[in-house]
Amino acid sequence: MTAATTERTVPDVGCVTLPLPTQRFVGQCGQPTRTAIAEAAAFAVNEAEHARYRWLLGHQAAFCVWRLLADLLRSALAQPDEAQPQVAVAAHLVDAYSVLLLYSGSCSTEIYHSTIRPEMIAAHPAFSGKWSRDYEPLPALIRASRSVLPAQAKELAASAKANQLVHMAIADKLVPQGQSLLRAASGSGPVVTSEVERDLFDQFFLVQRRPVSKGMLIGQLGERLDRIAADLMASPLPEPPWRDTEPVMWLHRNSAGILAEATGWLREVSVGDHAGTKGRTWASSRTSL
Repeated sequence: MTAATTERTVPDVGCVTLPLPTQRFVGQCGQPTRTAIAEAAAFAVNEAEHARYRWLLGHQAAFCVWRLLADLLRSALAQPDEAQPQVAVAAHLVDAYSVLLLYSGSCSTEIYHSTIRPEMIAAHPAFSGKWSRDYEPLPALIRASRSVLPAQAKELAASAKANQLVHMAIADKLVPQGQSLLRAASGSGPVVTSEVERDLFDQFFLVQRRPVSKGMLIGQLGERLDRIAADLMASPLPEPPWRDTEPVMWLHRNSAGILAEATGWLREVSVGDHAGTKGRTWASSRTSL
């Protein structure tokens, strides 16, 4: 089922177009295809609009990362003898996703409860990130990689663990002593996501679904990472007031570099290196932890 875009808009953020997780990319990778998108806006006088901008733009970038990450892990699992480069890139993409979480959730608790959370409740009282189509296959793929490729996936495991810490840290900050909307609405029973809920999630984050080329997806992600980098230059991530764990602090300290390296990887993919792994070295490394 394809989600239609609602009338809801966020200043300076357009729709992102993604294939369904079960759809392959169409055509060759080619050069990144960039969609028309406004330049980063100034938010100095409107904290609420800035929070909405970051919440939407950061999530849209994360959806693109998830799709590329899932493809990398499937490729690694299909050819375990040649998996090391793909798994190494996957670990750094998980770190990029963690930074996007820090970016998306960088607003104050007060702004989250006065702006972001009410909008999600208006979309659906149980609105949840668990409704994301693009994230749904990732936990199983990461578990399989750690099981089938234990030696190659050590850094991936560390990145995945750090990502969980970031999730908990942001939840502690934005919803202290509280529950997610999904848990508050459904209680403790099992929860099964419906196609209607997946469509609602896409609508909220301005996601359009249709087959696209890999170049188009890379272009959309690169565009958003460029805008996020510009935003962070003007308004750096605030010092985390949350769980003081070294993995989270490491991601915070290295956030600009991690996103810059992800952008560099996208350029390599776009010029013909299918996985972006030929001779790939990364400046940010967990060996410093």
